[in-house]
Amino acid sequence: MLRISDWASGDEQLNEKVINETLFRTRCCIPCIIQKYNPEENTVEAQPAIRERIVMEDNSIKYIQLPLLINVPVMFPETKLGGVKFPLSKGDEVLVVFSDLAIDNFWEKGTVQNPVEVRRHDLSDGMAIPCCISKKSKTEYGNFLSLKWGRSQIRVFDGQILIIVGDASIQIVSGNITFVDGNGHVWSVADMDGHTHAGTHGETSGPHY
Repeated sequence: MLRISDWASGDEQLNEKVINETLFRTRCCIPCIIQKYNPEENTVEAQPAIRERIVMEDNSIKYIQLPLLINVPVMFPETKLGGVKFPLSKGDEVLVVFSDLAIDNFWEKGTVQNPVEVRRHDLSDGMAIPCCISKKSKTEYGNFLSLKWGRSQIRVFDGQILIIVGDASIQIVSGNITFVDGNGHVWSVADMDGHTHAGTHGETSGPHY
């Protein structure tokens, strides 16, 4: 940040310091940690996870925690026709990106709006993207598309789908379906094709699915 002594420097140094000061105050994006989630408003209170480095008058270094960001809209992948949403909780990570202009009117009304005031890349105009950024928070996934919540998971491979609910699962491979129940018993549609059911008048029928 600029100091009083900086204004006594030459024009070239002064211009450089003004530019650096402007860049210093321009917000782009920052990883944050959710402190509170409001599902009705779809907003979070998020604490920036990286402190600001400040050079003091005596050239010592001080690290300052940025303020809590409040009423930050959450961006889930969705449109008017549908989308993907999931619960968020305290401690989850988000990437907060800062708008080029004030978002207040657009957030409330949609469509094209005028900004309520002149702000650029301001801490007040953040939008949160839920994601696992730090290595500590990441979940290990294999080479497949995965949709996971709690103990339920859908894994989509090339030519194969696996549905997991707790200890039970359903596996679909090229039209063949294999079931595994919570006790570890395994059976498949192919196994059922050979068995019959007795009817009420002694007749038999094929498998019932």
